[in-house]
Amino acid sequence: MKKNEYTFRMNKVIDYINQNLDSDLSLQALARIATFSPYHFHRIFKVVVSESVHDFVNRLRMERAAKLLRHQKSQTVTEIALQCGFSSASTFSRSFKEYFGESPSQYKKTVPKVFQKNSKNCKVFSKNGKESSANFLYDIHRKADESGVAHIHRNRFIVEICTLPDFYIAYDRILHGFNKGIYSERITNAFERSFNWAEANELLTSHSKAIGILYDNFDVTTSLNFRYDAGVSINQHVDLLDGEIAIQKISGGKYAICRVERENINSQSFNVAIAELGQAADFLYGEWLPDSFYQLEDKPCIEIYHSARSDSKITIDFCLPVIPL
Repeated sequence: MKKNEYTFRMNKVIDYINQNLDSDLSLQALARIATFSPYHFHRIFKVVVSESVHDFVNRLRMERAAKLLRHQKSQTVTEIALQCGFSSASTFSRSFKEYFGESPSQYKKTVPKVFQKNSKNCKVFSKNGKESSANFLYDIHRKADESGVAHIHRNRFIVEICTLPDFYIAYDRILHGFNKGIYSERITNAFERSFNWAEANELLTSHSKAIGILYDNFDVTTSLNFRYDAGVSINQHVDLLDGEIAIQKISGGKYAICRVERENINSQSFNVAIAELGQAADFLYGEWLPDSFYQLEDKPCIEIYHSARSDSKITIDFCLPVIPL
């Protein structure tokens, strides 16, 4: 069996785990999805992912629980326990305390409460925005959601709420970590492989953009375990499978979007833009979100690269999935 086939099957399992953390994720169930025997699946998964199946599933459940406790205050501990695949609140509480060193209730109390809507730290202004269409990749920064309302802070970062449609990407997956806000040659190479593959299969359009998908929580997951899909937007779903390069549908909806722009004046400009992108993510999570009218939606963040490294201006959007409080 070719290496690409192993990669394809493991990515299929990882996607299933990520989308079904509240379901049966036993070794036997996941082995059936990978179409391997449980014995061989366990060994192959650990080689590809660098974690055992049990450790990987448990970590993702714990990290999702931490995110929900931190950012979805309306949910009870019992609701979060069931959403993360635990049979009861007591079982979840024991596992959470063993993993993080404090109970879910204690963890939830240490997080600052969402500020009231009349907070002096946030201003609101109106725009004649329209619902984002399928052309969102072309001019997303200038389109507010149907309410025509966006939020601006005294900080240099501006945040807009936009509604994105569903779309498809061809992507190459990075499984073994990266450092937030630091240029990664591995990620750059993954983007190039995705672009080259999409171009060879005639899936690119004049509006195709580089798209990054981030699955993990910067404040909980260690950098060694960060997952990142480096992809390119394509015009349709196709069944062409390369193993390393695959196709996935990205779920649309409301996103809080923070744009980074920088003149591309020298070889370091892109590195600086990536550093600012990390700062934008921290700002959205740590400052804007607690002071907004929104909470996190339980799905990955998106990075949209509107320009190539050779363009005169670097433009990148960091998109945080949100729903109204």
